[in-house]
Parts: sequence; C-alpha cells; structure tokens
Amino acid sequence: MTSQPIDETPARKRRRGRAGWVVSVVFAFVYAFAVFGGLSNLIALTQQYASFGVAMPGGALGALIGLVAAPVVIYAIALWGTRRLDVVAATIVYIVGFAVTAVVTLDLQSLYAAALSV
Repeated sequence: MTSQPIDETPARKRRRGRAGWVVSVVFAFVYAFAVFGGLSNLIALTQQYASFGVAMPGGALGALIGLVAAPVVIYAIALWGTRRLDVVAATIVYIVGFAVTAVVTLDLQSLYAAALSV
C-alpha cells in the first residue's frame, strides 16, 4: 500500500469577491427603498399627530420604528449570511430576504392599524 501524505495546511476561507460586493451594494439600494418608505411614514405620521396636538399611541410608534429597523436588520443578516457564498446563491439569499422584508413590513403596518383601533 502506498501511503499518501496528509495535507495539514488549513483550508483557505472563501471571501466575497468583487462580483459579490457589487451584488451586495445593488441589494443595499433595494433594501434602502424599504427603509425610505418606513422613514417617510414615521416622519409624516408623527408630524400629523403633532399638528393635532395628540400623542401617538406607543404601539403605533413602535410599529413605525419597526418599519425603519426591519429592513436594516434583515439586510445585515443577509449580508453576514452571504459572506462565503457564490454570486448566484448570494443573489437568491438577498431576494428571499427582501421577500421577508415585505412580509414583515405588511405585518407591522397591520400592527400599526390595530394599535390605532384600540
């Protein structure tokens, strides 16, 4: 029997390449669109409540803050999760993450409406 030497060099970690960073930046703009929508709702609705001299319910304010924070958190998770994936797999993860962002956004909007009806 022939004895093969065992390769004891540590495996090289895969890093995000140039194309991976391009995909990440493009999807950062897509997620920023969702952040902008939540931020515009937060600013406009708090100004509207202030113009009437009424305090916004706490649950409604929490839902509006969640509309801004959710896309940022989901993008950060997707960015961290794709650091060792190839470009196609990373694109799929970003698309699924944006779909999750849409679902969470709709849930927070219904939570906002429910907080106002109480």
